[in-house]
Amino acid sequence: STSLLITALSPFVGMLYFVPHALSVRNMRFALIASTPVLRSLVLTVVPIVLAWQGYGYLSFAWGPVIAALVPAIIYNIADFRPEV
Repeated sequence: STSLLITALSPFVGMLYFVPHALSVRNMRFALIASTPVLRSLVLTVVPIVLAWQGYGYLSFAWGPVIAALVPAIIYNIADFRPEV
């Protein structure tokens, strides 16, 4: 079904922040490491509620974890961005 396919995207999106997270741990960036799960949990709570209000129904519970997995990927990749010289 559609919800199963959407939910299957979450681990693949989660792979996008593995390396930047490891670099943050190595560089001891504890504020970044501690704040990311808090923001992810907030998004995981708010997104399904907003999507349900918008009429997505049961798919809102499928899109919630996918969008919440994007949050750490975006945060870590922006925080660890180093322009090439």
